[in-house]
Amino acid sequence: MSFRVRFKIRSKKNASKAEIHYLYCRIRVDGICAPDFATGIACFPDDWQHKQQSIKGYSEDVRQKNERLTQIRAELTEIFNDLRKQEKAITAQIIKQLYTKKTPIVQSCLLAFYDKCIQDLSISLNPSTMKSWYSRRAMLQTYIESVLKRKDIELVEVTPRWLKDYYEYHIKNLKNSLSHAARAVQAVKRIMDYSVVEGALPYNATKSLKVARSKQKPLSYLNKHELEKFAKCPFYDDRLQRTVDCFCFQAYTGMAYNELLLFSPKKHLHVDNEGITWIMIYRGKTTELSSIPLLVSARQLLEKYDYNLPVITNQKMNEYLKEAARIAGFEAEKIDEFTTHLARRTAGMYLLNVGLKIETVSRILGHKSIKITEKHYAKLLTSSIVSDLRRNGLI
Repeated sequence: MSFRVRFKIRSKKNASKAEIHYLYCRIRVDGICAPDFATGIACFPDDWQHKQQSIKGYSEDVRQKNERLTQIRAELTEIFNDLRKQEKAITAQIIKQLYTKKTPIVQSCLLAFYDKCIQDLSISLNPSTMKSWYSRRAMLQTYIESVLKRKDIELVEVTPRWLKDYYEYHIKNLKNSLSHAARAVQAVKRIMDYSVVEGALPYNATKSLKVARSKQKPLSYLNKHELEKFAKCPFYDDRLQRTVDCFCFQAYTGMAYNELLLFSPKKHLHVDNEGITWIMIYRGKTTELSSIPLLVSARQLLEKYDYNLPVITNQKMNEYLKEAARIAGFEAEKIDEFTTHLARRTAGMYLLNVGLKIETVSRILGHKSIKITEKHYAKLLTSSIVSDLRRNGLI
């Protein structure tokens, strides 16, 4: 890190050389300057020696002025060295402010505010989401310690350029996808927003930074024929049949694995005034309440297992689903798509293609916003579009 202090003589516009001119100090750190500040020292322009950085002459007044310039340089250098020893943020502006004492410098560190933000978020977010926050925090700490060789960095150091370097580190060094890197950047931007709210920063300097994400992959799901083929294959053993039945229950209800694991008929099944049974369960990811009508096919599966579904771990279920898909005769590329979440995506497509409005499907799936449903499913609503056109006599 480079540090430099230079004094420059400055005069008012149209001032003559017969008038005294004031000396200003310029601080430069790694090539970046802070605005010059006045030293309170003046001399005639012809008496200033720019290369020697001193005033020419041997009088007592000149000696005192040169000593004052030397003292200013020494005090600025001492501030710079102290900041380095403490591993704190170092910029020309920070050194100037500490020297002039016009603005108090509050040393607010990124990782410290990350921890504070996580603590506040833990009140409202579920454990799986918090796990992602902790993971990104660990990656950020690794970057600061291994690449920047620091224990922490100041919030004022987090600029768009700094954040872009962090984004590129994820892609080039860690070989992460664009979307993974973008989520890491988004987490830091969230911390910067939090710092503004807490009064540690006047504004979020990274707000303008936009980074690329990976192209969205086509949504995978089972169509009606594929779901029936998977559900009714006669060659499963008991182990695989139980797994397939749980998958189908997800496909008929739109439950994610977490909701399936927590599902309790006594707690979550409710019958309304019209005698319709509903599954009322909060989504683990968004904490939104899902109101899911219990379809006949889903009810039959509950009755088959006496309302006690044989749910196993997510890892084992994904493993068994691929094994079942292979036995059911699916192609190798399709087999890789078989996970518990495929059932949830299948539910969305099934409900949309039988004619339900996208607003209704969004509510059943427990999406926080209908825009999420549109983003994932709108391009694949072929059957619904054709049905609407035929219903209105347009085709």
